[in-house]
Amino acid sequence: IPDHRPWTTSTIRLVTHPPPGGATISSYWLPSRALLDIMRPCATSGPLALTLASAWGEVVMRTGKSAITRIGATFLILQFLLVSSAPDASASGGAWETVVQPSYPFEAVDFVDASNGWVVGGGGTVLRTSKGGITWVAQTSGTDAHIYGIDMVTINSGWAVGADGVILHTSDGGSTWTEQSSGVTDDLFDVAAVDGTSAWSVGRGGTILFTSDGGATWNTQPSGSTVKLEAVSAADSSHAWAVGRFDVLRTTDGGATWAPSPATPGGVLRDGSFDSSSLGWVVGTSGIARTLDVGDTWDVVGSSAGDRAIYFADTTNGWAVGRNGGFVSTTDGGVTWNTGSTGSSVNLIGIAFADLNKGWAVGED
Repeated sequence: IPDHRPWTTSTIRLVTHPPPGGATISSYWLPSRALLDIMRPCATSGPLALTLASAWGEVVMRTGKSAITRIGATFLILQFLLVSSAPDASASGGAWETVVQPSYPFEAVDFVDASNGWVVGGGGTVLRTSKGGITWVAQTSGTDAHIYGIDMVTINSGWAVGADGVILHTSDGGSTWTEQSSGVTDDLFDVAAVDGTSAWSVGRGGTILFTSDGGATWNTQPSGSTVKLEAVSAADSSHAWAVGRFDVLRTTDGGATWAPSPATPGGVLRDGSFDSSSLGWVVGTSGIARTLDVGDTWDVVGSSAGDRAIYFADTTNGWAVGRNGGFVSTTDGGVTWNTGSTGSSVNLIGIAFADLNKGWAVGED
């Protein structure tokens, strides 16, 4: 079992949960070299399954009845930095459980269906699950750069972007990641793919990049802005929005021109979610704001509890997360927002949902 991170004895933890069915789940965090020592006494408890995330030496021992692996969406192990799953997130927060504690902060999460998802973060971290978040496997990104954003188009194809203009592409679900030439050295914070050939990425200094050939070439588009653009949302190959600091930019011609919204909701903007018609939502220090006219006007409709990241599954169901584990949800298109609890004080900075009941949030302390 390889060591991918430095370990000390202080990393050893034990958390035991009593889920339904008279079983227990214990999670051991320890150096890989200590695995044999910890497995020997545990073997007498009759484990049904052993799950190892070898990148950090996480061992999950399941004992008792095998039917306990799901409660709602998934029963997960509580750790410190997180990828969280909400069994009933359409209600006021559902129930959240933290599942992974990495050596580096997580920045973004993306799921293409209820089983297959990816998380990216510091130190070139890319994690993949094909089991709905029950287990996570470290993938080789080929870079040590901080990865800030990821967007998977399908279970096989997608992009990840990060510091110093790094753009990574996969066509096999992340088994291999190939670096593409961005032509810039600015940090890139988000990527939005339209399909397997077209995508936008945004970053520091008002940087906007676009590809129409699967990333063989990335071309700089004139944003007219010098602010740090933190998020990009694409409805199709013609319509896209970029959000950052005090700006909301939009294009209706594939990025040939970008124009700022006539009005903004105020405050520092962090993320946005837009559909192909006139609806859009942004989050930031002023809370959650909604537009019904493609950004010509904005109304603040939600609290600052969800001030960092926002995700809409459709035009009515949406979720937002923020500082100190903040979490809010809406089922009426953002007219009203219900405050929920993630049970965590971690600053949440990324969120994604596979359906109306199952989602994940990532963050850092």
